[in-house]
Amino acid sequence: MFPKSLLTCFLLLLMLVSACEKIELPQADNDGNVDDEMPMPPDNDEGILTVLQALAADEGDYVAVRGYIIGFINGTSLSEKNVVLGLPTEKPNTNMLIADNPEETDLAKMMPVGLPENYSGMQVREDLNLYDNPSFFHRQILIEGFITAYFRRMGFKCPSAYWLLEEEDAPDENTHPDDSLPTPGFSHDEALIEGGR
Repeated sequence: MFPKSLLTCFLLLLMLVSACEKIELPQADNDGNVDDEMPMPPDNDEGILTVLQALAADEGDYVAVRGYIIGFINGTSLSEKNVVLGLPTEKPNTNMLIADNPEETDLAKMMPVGLPENYSGMQVREDLNLYDNPSFFHRQILIEGFITAYFRRMGFKCPSAYWLLEEEDAPDENTHPDDSLPTPGFSHDEALIEGGR
């Protein structure tokens, strides 16, 4: 029989491996061609949330959110001191902020989006950071992924898919969110969180 320590190590290794997220690999079609391109964005607005609606979503929900890239967080907390509503000047940003209005200044109406270097084969930081892509500032974007706590509010740590939208893809002016809706909760406490986020 196995010694108990070897069996314990095996069980721990098995739990570690089974806890990893499933990674979706590109699938080959009937002709053997692999489609590794990003899927097309949805054809209609059905099911696409505004930033305010997404901020009120439950953690773990898979959602599609349309918003404008308005800046980034230069620090470890989403606070007036750390929010930059402009372009980075020194290095690529590791996150970005989106909002329903490209000129938004209210922190409670901004959603943080992580820009990981390599996530499921996507180069999110390379593709979307404002330092290397300054023309994306105030550009509309559609992002899909699991909502999770990020900078102490709902956001995306690792987007699953994203599309920069052209002007013709933008919704009518009358589809912007109603400002009379309650804004999701926001803590103005600037206490740093151990580990950064």
